[in-house]
Amino acid sequence: MTSTILISKPISVRVLLNYLFKNFLISLFAIFILWALALTYIYFLPNYYSSNLVVTAVKSDSESLSSQAGGLAALAGFNMDSSSEKEKKVAFSIIKSKKFISSFIDKNMLAEVLFAGIAYDDSTNKIIYDTEKLKYYSDNSHSLAVKKLLIDKFVEALYIEEDSRTSTISISFFTVSPILARDVPQKIVDEINDIMRTDALEETERSIIFLESELETNPNVSVKLSLGTILEKQLEKKILNEVRTDYFFKTIDPTVLPYEPTKPRKLRYSLLAFIAIFILVQTLFTLRYIIREA
Repeated sequence: MTSTILISKPISVRVLLNYLFKNFLISLFAIFILWALALTYIYFLPNYYSSNLVVTAVKSDSESLSSQAGGLAALAGFNMDSSSEKEKKVAFSIIKSKKFISSFIDKNMLAEVLFAGIAYDDSTNKIIYDTEKLKYYSDNSHSLAVKKLLIDKFVEALYIEEDSRTSTISISFFTVSPILARDVPQKIVDEINDIMRTDALEETERSIIFLESELETNPNVSVKLSLGTILEKQLEKKILNEVRTDYFFKTIDPTVLPYEPTKPRKLRYSLLAFIAIFILVQTLFTLRYIIREA
């Protein structure tokens, strides 16, 4: 019984290069056909705009109150040690909360854009919608699944970064509309300022009512003096909170209307697509040669 031993021929690099050169026009044609398809796909990718808002946390008035009337205030149960760092964490927690996001989407009518917005028409300054998605949203706008999807899309579009070196916070919102990209970050900051101001005013009002009651009923003179000092500071705090526009977040660098899309970076994608297709086509021709010569 005889056995056949197959010995593969060694592949010459020079012969391979000669083969690829002979098929250069064919490979070039394949490259440009595939690249044209890739460019068509890239061209129709939706443009997303963003504009960067830079804010900083304003120093809390409560920090000065803490040093002047801390002991008795703490004993009475007042929040006199509300540091900026603590309030910053509260602000971030509010922004990330489902309650805030859902309310913000409804208040600013962002649901349709988040769910079905696909492009922006510069000539009419209007958002272009996917009609099928828009109809689905209209029919299912009260669905819990749709509401959850809207929250997820909002979180995905929102970008927040804190610079520990400068203590500034950058806020951006990626969307198909350049106008919304400019307006949404500032509206988020305004909304957070309003919420935190309202909470602070309510807390201060409760403190004032309690202090006024204690001043009327407490017979101890020294305690009354201390309570009077705290009451004065609480009244000052209330007035400052009512008149201060930037309650917690102060705008350092406002957003501007973006004229160029932030993503996708279509030129970069086009170059990467060409490189990938070139490598793919040459690899396929090389494999074809190796299989044929084996």
